[in-house]
Amino acid sequence: MVHVLFLITSLATVALEQILLIKLLPNIKGWWFRQGLQIMALAMPMLVMFLFSLTMSPSVFFPEYDHNTDHNSHREWLLGVAGFTLLTVPIGVTFGANLVRLVWLYLRTFRNTWAAPPGMETLASQTMGRRGLKVRLWHSSQPFAYNLPGLPFCKGYVILSTGLVGDLSNTELKAVIWHEQAHLIRRDFWINWFATWSAAAFFYLPGGRALVELIKKDQELACDEKVARFGGINGALALADALLKVWEKLLAISQLSPRTKVRKGFQAPGLTPENAPTLTEQRVTRLIEFSSAGPAELLFGKTPLWSKTFLALISSLVIWSASTWIIHLLCPELG
Repeated sequence: MVHVLFLITSLATVALEQILLIKLLPNIKGWWFRQGLQIMALAMPMLVMFLFSLTMSPSVFFPEYDHNTDHNSHREWLLGVAGFTLLTVPIGVTFGANLVRLVWLYLRTFRNTWAAPPGMETLASQTMGRRGLKVRLWHSSQPFAYNLPGLPFCKGYVILSTGLVGDLSNTELKAVIWHEQAHLIRRDFWINWFATWSAAAFFYLPGGRALVELIKKDQELACDEKVARFGGINGALALADALLKVWEKLLAISQLSPRTKVRKGFQAPGLTPENAPTLTEQRVTRLIEFSSAGPAELLFGKTPLWSKTFLALISSLVIWSASTWIIHLLCPELG
């Protein structure tokens, strides 16, 4: 039982680490740096469980004492096994559910879409980076777009709804395609998959869901910036126009039929009617500022390694290590 209590204490320390990162994140600059810290915070519970499985689970399942004859020891052993099982079962269940959802997404996408006509493929011919992509269309009056990583030996896919294609000009569609390709280049799909799984597996940690939302928000802003830098002023303004048109269309749909479920894709997060004035306003404002101030003003900046924020995070990680696994190694009676 003492081992499970030690594990719970370690997970509680990780929860404090996640909350600390959320508090310090506004002071951290640099898209990759921010994303790396967020992924690390979401991966720490997995690391704790992995280390626990290597170091302490043998003591839980194969104790040295004869728990079959000692009723108190037997009861403590049962509580320890039950506690360990309750903490590990959500990891396997959520992993399986996310895997099934992933397969379902690919199957549903290819069942409901078809290859875009040559004219649409021409819009995607000028792509950022070396990775090509294929455009597929989904028949729907709702404006949405999303991306799917390519299967082995295949290019990535950008899925556009016919409602989106009908509402946007060619220049705006090209900006949307660039935005989705930026997600593919950054591997945001797999990062979101892992982040969602971690937050669901450790649902009892209060910072998991908040970190997932922050990751998604940063991804949208970072991809907008890639479009602005790749397409210049025209690309930035075209993407801003597309965002506003999608927002207006979704707002009109929600007002005409409030019960209609709006499909999440290009508009998520931030373009659903209830929270559109927040992230959408920030994204459009940044894109317009780029067109007037130039690339230098759009840079999110970088956080130097000697900054107070970075040192605070590193110090907290050292404290976490010293208070959990190092203590365990220095106290053999715990293992």
